[in-house]
Amino acid sequence: MKIVFVNPPLTWEERYTIKQQSGGNTPPIGLTCLAAVTRDKGHATHIIDAGVLQLTRAQTAERILALRPDVVGFTASTIAIDNVVEIMQKIKKAVPGLTMIVGGPHITAVPEESFKRYEILGLAVLGEGEATIIDLLDFFE
Repeated sequence: MKIVFVNPPLTWEERYTIKQQSGGNTPPIGLTCLAAVTRDKGHATHIIDAGVLQLTRAQTAERILALRPDVVGFTASTIAIDNVVEIMQKIKKAVPGLTMIVGGPHITAVPEESFKRYEILGLAVLGEGEATIIDLLDFFE
């Protein structure tokens, strides 16, 4: 299977409430761990770090769709969840049946509230996802 893991875009203003660069760009360690596990099991795996690439939400959706994945996995902090949902909506409009998974600190902290607030969320992984992602990919295959 082909899977794309996505670290959603966040502007400097969204991230730090300022309009110019400050702070840093920490690599998405959780996604790199997931990518290592899925690659080890033979899955074609890609990571899109939209913040580092300075992609908009629309550009992020376009990059994801261009890779023609079977599964898309998003990580979402609380400040990024609205951006993830918007990207998911764009993807669903283009490819209605594409499997999308959300993980990360936001969904882990408030899963019930997230599912009530965001109708598009259909599948989430709570906590560490290295074992779960393989089980899910095996199921989807």
